[in-house]
Amino acid sequence: MAVDWTDACARAEALREAYYNLVSGAKAQQVVYQDAGQMRSVTYASSKVDLSRLLDEIKLADQECAGGTINRTRYAMRGGSLRRSDPPR
Repeated sequence: MAVDWTDACARAEALREAYYNLVSGAKAQQVVYQDAGQMRSVTYASSKVDLSRLLDEIKLADQECAGGTINRTRYAMRGGSLRRSDPPR
């Protein structure tokens, strides 16, 4: 099955299917797509794939499909509270 790689929703679905098959140990997964008029393919095998990177690509495609982008900014949380003082007069 060829996937239109420029369609974020189709890309997310193809990557998600490949991820679930890899996690379940079903088989190596091959994703075929067309890029710049050429047919290309990527093969994922459970022994060679970085599953966290694959999940990141799924999340990115899901965000693009929803019309947004991933916010990669991290914020630190602190415990306790700070008391605000009145401004100087």
